[in-house]
Amino acid sequence: MRIFADRLTRQHVIRENLSKAFPEMSPAIVKKTAKQIAANLGVLAAELSHIDEFRGGIASGKLTYTGDSQLALAKAGPVLFVGAHQWNWEVAPIFYIESGVKVTIIYAKLANELIDRTILAARQKTGAIYVEKRKAVRTAINALESGGSLAFLMDQRVKSGVKVNFLGRDSLMTSFPARLAIRFRCPIVPIEMERLGSHRFHMTLCSPIFPTSNAGGEAEQQLTQAIANQLERAIRRSPETWFCNTRRWRDS
Repeated sequence: MRIFADRLTRQHVIRENLSKAFPEMSPAIVKKTAKQIAANLGVLAAELSHIDEFRGGIASGKLTYTGDSQLALAKAGPVLFVGAHQWNWEVAPIFYIESGVKVTIIYAKLANELIDRTILAARQKTGAIYVEKRKAVRTAINALESGGSLAFLMDQRVKSGVKVNFLGRDSLMTSFPARLAIRFRCPIVPIEMERLGSHRFHMTLCSPIFPTSNAGGEAEQQLTQAIANQLERAIRRSPETWFCNTRRWRDS
């Protein structure tokens, strides 16, 4: 993937996103980082095709985590897990399932129907429930009402949402998780992941973000900004693993 990055990923878009998010990066570092992102995607694709081999990873030590108290929250009631497209985000559901957390994953459908079906078939081997975001409202509400948790990836550009500062730039980010957190009085738990070695991962469940008693647009914006801050922290820690293959910011 690194060798054929220009053909297999939108390197010009990735470089544009990196240049805007990390203006201190030189063009040479931006180019190198963009190819590292393609390489990470290649490893992710290979691991996704063998995703069932990660089952039992917590017991075997292949998957480790920090955040027992956050998992306890999810076992006691609903939690909203949020993260970014980093490292191998497809492995994250296995952490939840094997920790005894019932979770529904909200995902975006790919334009290519065949690829989307193939990826979804692999994802379903994790044991989690997957729901396409355009059909997610009722399913999400039902899951939370029954005590289940939800998981979102929130770093991609959206057509509508609330304005936040993300990686030093004004951005739109979906307010759906914030709205649900306020309505159901449930905490938001950001996650960070890192690769420890060959097909071994560590996931950190960060300090929970609790909604205030307030409701409405301002409360949703504040919660969403808090999520954006956590995602930014994770991306800045390892930009070479941030899959930003779609244009995150449009020039005015």
